[in-house]
This record gives sequence, structure tokens and C-alpha cells, in this order.
Amino acid sequence: MIAVSSIPALAQIRDLRARKFNCEDIQQILAALPGQAILVGLADSIQATASIAAKNAVDAAIKDLRAELAGIKRTTQDSEVVVRQSLANILFLIDKFGRDLQFHMSEERIASNKRDLHSIQYQQETLQLPTSRTDNKVLLSIAATLCRRLSAALFSR
Repeated sequence: MIAVSSIPALAQIRDLRARKFNCEDIQQILAALPGQAILVGLADSIQATASIAAKNAVDAAIKDLRAELAGIKRTTQDSEVVVRQSLANILFLIDKFGRDLQFHMSEERIASNKRDLHSIQYQQETLQLPTSRTDNKVLLSIAATLCRRLSAALFSR
């Protein structure tokens, strides 16, 4: 509530503020006017009100900043959880890929050993070939066996 007699003083203070005078300059100007002691007290009360308003504005800004910081913190924690889960999934896939690779390498090793055994058997069978040309049936059976084994070795992959 403001007294009606204070309105001209408030208008003068408003004009001084509009001309970019600070509170101390306004108090000096009002104190220099004759019979304006009431205006100095009014200026002090306006300054106190302004400082309370400024303090409230600062408090509200701090509250907003704290709320925003808490939101950022929650988002960061959520992001950290997602990153940790992603890393765990990647490590699982790497481990699984390593086990699959070892399995396939062992399967390839077994297949290679089988091919080596077939090759050794073939070499042994070729050494046992008859030397006479009259035994065509033996040669045909050896050729058929050789074809079966080669086709089995080729199509086993």
C-alpha cells in the first residue's frame, strides 16, 4: 500500500531509474531537494524491496539450476546404464564368436585329418596296384573306389 502523497516521489524515482541512475545517486539527489526527507526513506524501502526481489530471483534461478542438474544427473546415470549393458552385450558376443571360431577350427582340423588319412590310404592303395595289364577288373574297382573317396572328400566340406 502506498500513500497518495508518495506518488509524485515514486514518479520522480521512476524517472531517475529510467535515466539509468543507481540507488545511491537517487538517494543523493532526493536528499539534496528541500523538504524531501520522506523521499530518502522511500528510496531506502524501494532499495530493500529491490534487494528482496533480487534475492528471490537468485533463489529461484538456483532452484531451477539444481532441478536441471538433477535431470542431467539422472540422464547421465541412465546413459551409463545403457553403455554398461551395451559393453556387456559386446563382450558376450566377442566371447561367443571366439568359442564358435574355436569350434569351427577344431571341426576343420578333424576334417583335415580325415583328408590326410584318405590321402595316405590312397597312396597305399596306389602302391598296391597290380603291374600286369591283364587284370582290368582290379583296375576298374580301384578306380571306382578312388572316385568314391575323392567325391566323398570333396563333398564333405
